[in-house]
Amino acid sequence: IQIVDKKAKFDYSKCIGCGECVTVCPSDAIKTSWGSSSEILEEKMVEYAYGIKKYFEDRISFLNFVMDVSADCDCLPWHDLNLVPDIGLFGSKDIVSVDQASYDAVKKAEALRVPSLNNKSLINEDKFYQIHNVSGLRQLEYAEKIALGERNYKIIEI
Repeated sequence: IQIVDKKAKFDYSKCIGCGECVTVCPSDAIKTSWGSSSEILEEKMVEYAYGIKKYFEDRISFLNFVMDVSADCDCLPWHDLNLVPDIGLFGSKDIVSVDQASYDAVKKAEALRVPSLNNKSLINEDKFYQIHNVSGLRQLEYAEKIALGERNYKIIEI
């Protein structure tokens, strides 16, 4: 967003589609096409992670706290009802495998009875897809394709 002739001008070519501007705009002046594909945003997010991983090389580890899992993005300043019970902590040197393990654990867990899932348990189903009609697998598949990491993993319980 730039100010041109005392007016805010939005450069849509630089938009990554996260929707954060919409959530913070107090006057609802920014509109987005929510019906458009999320694929571009998902690929850009993976590419940003690739850049960070490439910069730090082997000096980086990844931890996922699979707790307080809700349907909303964890970047938002609020929290909806939990979708599943707290699962635990996952760690790895491979960002893709740790995300795949976390995704699989949430998928396997029995959903808590929440309205956004029509109070269904949805064991072995993608809870996020049921709510948002977007699969988290797209990012994992693309991450493996660009060699960010591997989706295969082995769980070692401590």
